[in-house]
Parts: sequence; C-alpha cells; structure tokens
Amino acid sequence: MTPQQHDKTILIPQPQEALVTKKKKSFTISVLKENMTDEKRVALTPVGVQTLVQEGATVYVVSGSGNGANYNDEDYRKVGAKIVDYEQAVKNGQVLVKVSPFTNDQIKQLPTNKILFSALHPNTQIRENFELLMQKNITGIAYEFYEDENGMNPFVHLMNEITGSTSVMLAAELLSNIRGGKGIMLGGLTGITPSEIIVLGTDTAAQYAVRIALGLGSVVKVFDDDLHGLLKLKQLFGQQLFTSTFNRKVLWKSFQSADVVINSKARNIDEEPFIIEQDLIKVMKHGSVIIDLKIDVGSIVETSKPTTFDNPTYEKFGVIHYCVPNIPSRVSRTASIAISNVLTPILKELSQVGDILPLLKKYTALRKATYTYLGMLTNVHIANRFKLNARDLNLLLALF
Repeated sequence: MTPQQHDKTILIPQPQEALVTKKKKSFTISVLKENMTDEKRVALTPVGVQTLVQEGATVYVVSGSGNGANYNDEDYRKVGAKIVDYEQAVKNGQVLVKVSPFTNDQIKQLPTNKILFSALHPNTQIRENFELLMQKNITGIAYEFYEDENGMNPFVHLMNEITGSTSVMLAAELLSNIRGGKGIMLGGLTGITPSEIIVLGTDTAAQYAVRIALGLGSVVKVFDDDLHGLLKLKQLFGQQLFTSTFNRKVLWKSFQSADVVINSKARNIDEEPFIIEQDLIKVMKHGSVIIDLKIDVGSIVETSKPTTFDNPTYEKFGVIHYCVPNIPSRVSRTASIAISNVLTPILKELSQVGDILPLLKKYTALRKATYTYLGMLTNVHIANRFKLNARDLNLLLALF
C-alpha cells in the first residue's frame, strides 16, 4: 500500500458504536391521606408537589388528602400530581409521606423496601410495629427526631410556634360569653384591670404564648424550674414579664387571680407527682380557663384529660379545660404549609439522587431522624423501651 493509499484509508469515516444513554428513572413519592379523626393537616401542599414534579419526580396523592387543609384534588392535579386511591399510592410510591404516625394496620399493609416520612409519637407505639418494620425492610424517618447540630428541629419548632400562638387566641375565645366563659376580653383596656395569664414552662410554645399575650396587654406570669429558660424569656420580653420557679406560695396567690393558665410543661415520668395539683385549680375564679398543650405527652396539671375537636372542653371545679392534643390542626392550612416547607427540600434532593443513602451520609439531622434503616432498628431509645436490638447507623453507613 502506497503512502497516498494509506492516507486515504485512514480518512474514510469508520462505523462507530451508537452511544446509548440511560434515561433516569422517575423517583416516586406518595402523599397519604390521614386517618385520625382530629388530624386535618397534609404533609405536602400543592406548591410542594409542584416543586417535586418540576424536579422530575412522580407524585401520587391519595384522593381527599388535602381536604382538611382546604386543598382539593384538582389543586394537586393542576400541578402534576396523580390522584389515586390509598392502595395504589402505597404500592407505587418509593417514599410514603404523611403527618401522623403509621398505625399498626397501615404498617401491616405496607409493601417491603419503602421509605417512610411521618411523625412517630414513640409513647403511642407498640413493639409489634417495629418488628413489622424490620421484617419489611423499611426505612423510617420521624419528624420529631430531626435535629441539626445546633439542636434545632424545624418540624417541632414550627408546630410549637403555631401551638403557642393559637393557645392565646383559644383563651380569648373561651373567656367570651359564647363559649361559657366569664365574658371578659383578653388583654388590657383603658381604665379596666387587664386580664392575667399564667404560662407554665419556657419552651418555644410558651415563648410564643407569652409574646401574643403581652402584645394584647395582659399581665403575664411564667413559672418553671428551668432558670435558664426563665432568664431567656426575661431577656426577650423585659421587666414587664413576671417569672418564678414553682414556688407553692407564689403559685397559690397567682392561681387565685388568674384568668387563663396555659400549660406548656410536660411531666417526664408517669409516676411523678403533679406540679399543679387539683387544690390549685379549686382556688381559680369560676369561668377561668386552662389550656393544656402537653396533654399528648403527659401534663403537669392533675385535672387535665385529653379531649377532641368535637368536644374540646369540659368543666372541673368551675374552670373550663381545653385539652385537645393536636392544636396545630385547628389551623390546618398554615400548619400544612409549615410542614411542607421543611419536607419539600429534603424530598427534592432525595429525588435528585434517587437513594436515601447519600443523604443520610450528608445530613446529621436526617441520620438522627432515622429510626429504622433497611429494616434495621437504629434508635437506641426505642430499642431499650421495647427490648429490641439496635444498630449504630453511623457504623452501618460506613459499610455501604
């Protein structure tokens, strides 16, 4: 072959193997309808769903999921969601999201290898639920365990903001004649002695209750044995705020003149004595109000017992008690937006990578929120409570 022939040969276009690109499989997320009577919230709003659909995810929404928060099926359909029944949503979604915990019956119906996002409420769980999750190779992530390096849990913080703010509005309503109260206006008015509000506790809910109550012109007294918490509130609101530890004599005098008591202090152990015993309730004025924000986890108020939205109040010693466990559902649309705003970015990134593993390695908060991973129990407190074996998630992730 001459050099000229050789040059021509190499210039002839050669057949090449066609490039084959694999299309990324769409990540699937299912929004489940709540089945608890007093749960009106929804885990993802239409805006959240739209964000995920635009990212390329397929989002299934169980018909009627948003009704309690005043979102209808058409609101979700317009932004690209597929409206399905509960069985289809559970089957098709790689990730299943809801607000309230999965019940025993719902866990029994779950297919294997699902990722769950929901509240857990460990105090309401039974051992069988975790055994089933382990058998089904489930990865479970709980909102109340989601905590960053600074100790901040956005899910809990936002719900506490809503709870604390709403509690004062409830108090105003319950003091009115319409609700059988004393017929007084919450707050202060020129020439009239202002109403008095006692807040028990210093957490986020208590802080927001104090903020609203002071803004209305009420006299506010805060009780807690947490001196750091009392100092923080004093720094926030100044000398106008009365603070005290749970001093028996001071409590007695304050309860005699109080119009409203808002409890945001939990009792850690069931066997512990009540800090607010019924003799303190007996000295309160007839028609005064107690709003208990900790009835779901154990209240320090002896006369408190759970109520529902259908029958939210009862009277004990002439004092109106409001003890509905799920106050944020009273403003379900606002609460749903708050949950969706936190959950959407997590699900967006999850849909981008297509697997929970990279996110668990990347985010401390997500690791803390994970109580089962691929069927392995990873929460020590749950394991100890139900006498199950737990695995260290950090060590497990190092193996993958």
